[in-house]
Amino acid sequence: GSKMTEKTIPALAFVFPYHEMAMRNLLRVDGLYNVKTRSSNWNYRGPVFLYTSKGRHHNVPAEAYNLDPNKFPRGVIVGVATVVDSRLLTEDERLQMLCNFNKVTPAQAEKLGGWASSDYIEPLPFGVFLTDIKRFKEPVSFKPRPGAIGIMRVPLTLASKALKEVGINPKSL
Repeated sequence: GSKMTEKTIPALAFVFPYHEMAMRNLLRVDGLYNVKTRSSNWNYRGPVFLYTSKGRHHNVPAEAYNLDPNKFPRGVIVGVATVVDSRLLTEDERLQMLCNFNKVTPAQAEKLGGWASSDYIEPLPFGVFLTDIKRFKEPVSFKPRPGAIGIMRVPLTLASKALKEVGINPKSL
């Protein structure tokens, strides 16, 4: 069809290793959802692509979980998930996310005192709650529009093969 009517779904863009952590269930809150934190809220609910951007990776979680940034592609859509909620995190959820990002226990996190220590990744105020996370068998290349950051729209056709390979009918999205 024409570009005007082409169906798109949003992609959440984050630097490495956050999507990799989510796909490994390392960003869990209350054992239920994987959460990625953002500086602003998002009113969207539904299917979302997970795009690993080309920006500099975050050392702290990469090293904490022994994820070698050189072994993972960037500038690609690595998977798909469903956004079930997006809201301000509670204090307890913030603590869980601090522990997730830095691979520390709540007791260790309490000892950090001021969370603004440069050696730790601090959760942003809002959480995007993800479920049904599926890793694509092959990452899908995607070039964002210049200046696009955070949330971008991606044509479904671009990833229809990858979606089918993980058991999702693109027409159902």
